[in-house]
Amino acid sequence: MSKVDFQKHVRKNEGYILSEGTLNLEHLLSIAYDFIVLYNLKTSLKEDILECFEYDREVNGDLFLKQYYGEARLNEDYNATVLWNEDVYMYFNEIAPDGYCFGSSYGDGALIGWFKYEENFWNCVF
Repeated sequence: MSKVDFQKHVRKNEGYILSEGTLNLEHLLSIAYDFIVLYNLKTSLKEDILECFEYDREVNGDLFLKQYYGEARLNEDYNATVLWNEDVYMYFNEIAPDGYCFGSSYGDGALIGWFKYEENFWNCVF
């Protein structure tokens, strides 16, 4: 898969939910990593995300499961908040297809993904 495949998927389904029901950085960053691997996206974020985790270095696109089962934890020395709030958000907005934005859904801050927007009304909360 690729960025083009992802954009087609978003347009076809009128959005894409990356995560729902959590604002836990361990969950969000590991899901972002797995998403990058799934779509084979060319970005240094993949390595940046891995750097902020302590884990067995044999990760093949299943970082979320590793952290879920306690095999990967955020490294407290790394500023994961900045990585998520700045770098990941910026990159995910860059790959959004025209007419879509990445962020939290209006009215539900824990529903995070790519949402359709209209010219004068943003459905995403940045």
